[in-house]
Amino acid sequence: METLTVHPQNKEQSKAIKAVLKALNIPFEKAGMPKSQNETTKESPSKDSPYNPEFVEKIMRSKKQIEKGEFTRVKIEDLDKLLGLE
Repeated sequence: METLTVHPQNKEQSKAIKAVLKALNIPFEKAGMPKSQNETTKESPSKDSPYNPEFVEKIMRSKKQIEKGEFTRVKIEDLDKLLGLE
């Protein structure tokens, strides 16, 4: 096994590199970040996790949707309307 250091020059390159590593199931970490805050390729919750596995799966699915840009931004001033409070 070897360690590679890459130097993406912009966010687009960084996102593409992460996508390739995830697709190939290659673990990676961002330099200078604690392991607890680093992205991993782990796709399912740990068996010894104190969290409900169904809940963890929903959170992971939501995280992937956000990474793909599959979300809707709502302005604070529009929250009442969105929630039917107007």
